[in-house]
Amino acid sequence: MNILFIEYPHAHFQKQRKLVEAGHTVYTNWQDCEYYKKFNINTINFTNHWSQWTEDNCQEVIDKINELNITTVIVGLPTLYWLRDKMPEGVTYLGATQLAAEAEINKFTTRNAIADLGIKVIPIVAEGNTANIDFTPFTERPVVIKAKDTTNSARVLQVGQDTIAENYYKDLSVNEHYDYYIEQFLPNMKLEVEVYFCIANGKWSIYYSGELRGETERRDFISNAPDGAWTTTCTLHKIPDNLSAVVTANAKTFLNWLAPQGGNYTGSVNFAIDNNDDVYWIETNTREDAFSCLPLYFSGDVYLEAITSNPQKYIVDTTDWVFTTVVSTINNDPNQVYPLEMHDKYNIEYPNCLQYYNDTYHSYLGGVVIHSQGPLPSEFINKLTENNYVLI
Repeated sequence: MNILFIEYPHAHFQKQRKLVEAGHTVYTNWQDCEYYKKFNINTINFTNHWSQWTEDNCQEVIDKINELNITTVIVGLPTLYWLRDKMPEGVTYLGATQLAAEAEINKFTTRNAIADLGIKVIPIVAEGNTANIDFTPFTERPVVIKAKDTTNSARVLQVGQDTIAENYYKDLSVNEHYDYYIEQFLPNMKLEVEVYFCIANGKWSIYYSGELRGETERRDFISNAPDGAWTTTCTLHKIPDNLSAVVTANAKTFLNWLAPQGGNYTGSVNFAIDNNDDVYWIETNTREDAFSCLPLYFSGDVYLEAITSNPQKYIVDTTDWVFTTVVSTINNDPNQVYPLEMHDKYNIEYPNCLQYYNDTYHSYLGGVVIHSQGPLPSEFINKLTENNYVLI
């Protein structure tokens, strides 16, 4: 097959590698991917960025699909759900339906629907539009500012950041403002979890559930990096055994609601857990994460079968999974060479988010997440840390 991914940066790298290994020809709309050439993943430089595509302005995309004889288009961008109706005859479209995409985009509506399911949601302290944002009616800090019905990133308002936040929103142009709601920050929240799932034709499966640390810290108005790479500050960990059942139960309730809304895609849902082990819904996405780090432990053909018709194929044993986050200690200096050859030597899955230039590989998004079955070899770790380029 000739497969085109229309996606956020690096969102399906591991899947694309497996598809190439299975003999498929793979393309992505993401251009900053010289690293991808190592894996024979093709990149397409469209004239217009995907954010500029509309139902009346997407002919370049259709022309490219025809030119490359694309047989399958996999879309991981919720705002482009309408591309489904633009596909040339005979081309398979795999992605969220409009209803499923709106579960991500229209967070406020989804929040209310989730509450009706009996899943806890975090209390709201204010609503409004960012053109007239006002933090004076409530005094508690921190709080979380979320867009009601756009894809704008959530922001954490910390103590002492009111003026900085107000100036941030004042600097938005007229067409950049949006409706928002502000949630309390769980004062006794002990962890955030992320559940990756697969949906196909009204059915679902869970691929992986894990703890995500550091997400809150990067989203305040001092760090000012909610749109940046989560690998800069975030690390992945296993969910404590005593919380696994309650996370799975809430995820099942959520997926039983989401799956009937249609589509063929892999996605994620995030929950917060407090000190009472109560679980609160945070958000959902129609892709697993923006910088996909989880490898596939099955073939590209099995992946296609899973998202086309049988999500039960998208299940693996994660008992021995180990994640190691490698974070830059020198602010992504261009001389930060990454020893990719060590992955070949020790048969360790390749990381996402590297750049290739001057005949060497470099990390450039704050760090990479390495996945291994069991602990990483000591020589491998020593090689990564020997020049203080990275910190594990």
